[in-house]
Amino acid sequence: MFTDKEDITGIMMLALICIFTSSIIAMFAAIVHQLLQITVELQYENGLTV
Repeated sequence: MFTDKEDITGIMMLALICIFTSSIIAMFAAIVHQLLQITVELQYENGLTV
């Protein structure tokens, strides 16, 4: 596949971009999950108030 001293920076950059993108998506999902959990707890507490 690679001949002699072929430059593999393109492959490395693609791998780094994939890792960075998946990390950003995971962080965004964690933030949305936390906000949704807080919202559900607040809604439950407000439902018990008279």
